[in-house]
This record gives sequence, structure tokens and C-alpha cells, in this order.
Amino acid sequence: MMSNKKATTSNFVWVFFGTAGQNLLQFSALIVLARLISPEDFGIVSAAMIFIGLIGIFSELGVGPAIVQKLELTTEDVGTGKVISAALGLLMGMGVYASARFFESFMRIDGLAGVVQLLAFVLPISGLTVIGQSLLQRHLEFKKYILCIFISYLISQLFVAIPLAFMGYGYHSLVVATLVQNLVLLLSVSFLTRSYGGWTFSLTSAKTLANYGFGQSLGKFANYLAGQGDNFVVGRFLGASSLGIYGRSYQLLMVPTNLIGAVLDKVMFPMMAAIQKDNKELANIYILSMSIIAMVSVPTTAFVYVFSEEIIRLLLGDNWLDAAPVLKILITVLFFRISYKVSDALSRAKGSVYRRAWRQTIFAGSVIISSYYGSFYGLEGVAYGVTVSIIFNYILMLQLSKTLISFSYADIAVVIIKNVFTLIVCILLLDRLKDSIGQVAFLQLIVLGVFTLLISIFIWALLYKLYEREKHFIIRLIRVTG
Repeated sequence: MMSNKKATTSNFVWVFFGTAGQNLLQFSALIVLARLISPEDFGIVSAAMIFIGLIGIFSELGVGPAIVQKLELTTEDVGTGKVISAALGLLMGMGVYASARFFESFMRIDGLAGVVQLLAFVLPISGLTVIGQSLLQRHLEFKKYILCIFISYLISQLFVAIPLAFMGYGYHSLVVATLVQNLVLLLSVSFLTRSYGGWTFSLTSAKTLANYGFGQSLGKFANYLAGQGDNFVVGRFLGASSLGIYGRSYQLLMVPTNLIGAVLDKVMFPMMAAIQKDNKELANIYILSMSIIAMVSVPTTAFVYVFSEEIIRLLLGDNWLDAAPVLKILITVLFFRISYKVSDALSRAKGSVYRRAWRQTIFAGSVIISSYYGSFYGLEGVAYGVTVSIIFNYILMLQLSKTLISFSYADIAVVIIKNVFTLIVCILLLDRLKDSIGQVAFLQLIVLGVFTLLISIFIWALLYKLYEREKHFIIRLIRVTG
């Protein structure tokens, strides 16, 4: 039987490369779709997804994460979870469909109601999918889980979104692709989890799942408001076109965020839940995770900060150049944007969902308020407001993690100081190179990206002693996988 350490590493590798493939697919589709669909059409769909995603949080009542976190899971728990999530998904979908006109009026975006009504069908589909996804995560079957997600995105983007966009269907191509992606995911997950139990209902199980799940939903609701609060402000006060531009900037930011942060969350939550009583081991994992995130985020931040305009022009085209200054601002907090996910996974694994929830509520309020006042200065003002809020949220979640597992703030300070130094050196060198080169072509951009990584590695080599723990951690991973 595979050892726990090897199993964890194997799962991490599968989730990493699966997420990388998914991000590459989405990224490639974005490059094509950005040239076929206008910023305004992107903005209309983004506005609709704000509403769908918000209501969708309560369509499962946090039952999925409760299935993953529960130490002793019964078939009654699984069956009850299916009933709850399916029923809520149907009810929430009907509610969204009925309130679409009100949301259009509130957002002041013409044509939004029809898009919302079509996307309302995502909620009952998702309600039928969530328990199967959670079971795959609980049993660490990440290979199957990632394949389901990847295949669903491949079919929806390659065979639906892009062909429809070529035929001139505009935002309808994005809407239909979203529905197809959710349907394919439902079918594949249902097939893989067909042996885990049928449909049943137990009031006792429902209470147990709801106790954890409601707190999880509150935290997720607040977290979603924090993640979408800026989009809501931009859409309502700056318009659909501005939301399309801002959304694509944020989508580019989310490529490295999802590649690193989402991978860590998917692997570390069930792993931490399994050892939730061992605070010493959790503290070691927490500090090492912060270190590795910092080392990966530094070259990405430096490269995107210096070449944001070139990246937007080469990837999305000249119509999207207004997204460049927004991306440049948002990328500066990449480390904090990713790292808080480790704290998030830890709080859920320890069952501290209500303490997490109120912190996420404060974060959500911070994002909405800072975005609103920033909107008076345009999209860049919104971006500056969001960066301040992200750092604030990192501090809040860091403090929660400290109370849960007790580690030294000095260790975190060392990680940040080392990487701020590395980041500043990288930016200064790249800025000099940019001035000497002038206009940057696509191949030059790739070479400069590799050069940025080499600069970072060289600086890390100079700081060899300071990175000794990370070095041994990586060596252990290589040995385990070998």
C-alpha cells in the first residue's frame, strides 16, 4: 500500500498538473474568445455569474465540505447530503430565475435578465454534483476528480464556447458553454461515485451536517462577497464594458492563484483534516507552505508587474490595453492572495468555520467599501482598494491560524522579508532590461520569463542558508516521488 507521504505527494502532483492543464485550457480559450467577444459581452456574463455564484453558495448549505471534514462518515450522511443539496439547488435555481428582472434593474445593465435566467439552470445541476465531488476529495481520489473537471472544461471550451463565438453568438457562447461544462461534470462525477450510496434522509445526519455546513456556508458567502464585491461595484457603477476589462485582468491574476492556491486548498484541506489533532505537524506544514508559495510567487509577480502591458497586448489584443494597469496593481499582492488559502484550509480542517466566517465577513465589507471609494478614480482606484483589502485579509487569517496551531510570527516575517528583497531586485533588473530592449515580441517575452525565474533562483542561491528548510522540504518531495 502507498505510504501516506507518498500518497499526499502523488495527490499534489495530480492536482497540480491537472489544475495547470485546466488553467492552460482556460487561458488558451480566453486568448481566442477575447478576440471574438467584446468587453461588454464579457461584462454581462460576469455580472450574471456574480448573482448565480452568490446564491449557489446556499444551494448546498456547506454539505459538501461537511462530508469531507466529518471524521466518521456513514451512508446515511451521504444520502442525506444528496437530498439536501439537490433540493436546495432546485429551489435556489427557481428563485434566481424568478428574480432575474429585479437583478437587471439593480445592476442597471440591459439584457442581463435573460442571461441570469439561462444560468439559473446551473444551480440544480450543481446541487446534484456537489456530494460526488466531495466524496472524491474525501477519499483522496484526486486523479479521478481532476480528470472530471478537465474533461468538462475541454468539452465546453473547445467544442462549445469557441465554435459558437466564431459563429457570432457573443455572450450566448459563454452561457451555453457554462451549462455544458456543469452537465458534463455532473455525468462524470455521478458515474465515478455511483457505488458510494443512494438517496436517503436522516434528521440526525441532517443536523450534524448542517451544524458544520451552515458555518462553512457563512464563511464561503463572506468569502464570495469579498471575491466578487469589486466586480459588483465595477459593474453597477462603471458599467458592463468596464466590468469586462476588470474581469479579464482579474482572470489573468487568477491563473497563478488557481495553479498554486487552488491546488494547495484541494490537497491540504483533506490532508489537514486527517491530522487535525496534531498541531505541531500542522504548524510545520503551514510555515513550509508559506515559504514555497513565496518562492513561486516572486518571479511571477516581478515578470507580470514589469511586462503587464506587453502581456495584455500579446495575449488579448489592443482592445484590452486598459486592463494592463489594473493587472499591474493586482499582481503585487499575489503572495497574499495565494497564502490566505492555506489559512483557510487550516481553519476548515480544524472545524473553526464560524471564526473563519466572521473574518471573511470583515474582509467582504473591506473589499466592497474600498472598491466603492476606489471607483471614483476608475478601474485603477478599484484595484488599489482591493490590494489593501487582500493584505488586510491575510493578516486576519494569519492571526486565526496562530490561535489554532501556535507558531512563531518571526518565521512568517522572515519568509516575507526574504521574498520582498528578491522581488525588488528582480523588478529593478527587469525594468532595466525592458528599457534597453524597447518593444517586446512574443518570443522575447518567453525568454524574459525564463530569465526572471533564473534571476530568482540565483538570488535564492545567495540566500542559501535562509532557504535551508525549503531546500530540505523539496529534496524530501523528490525522494518520495522517486
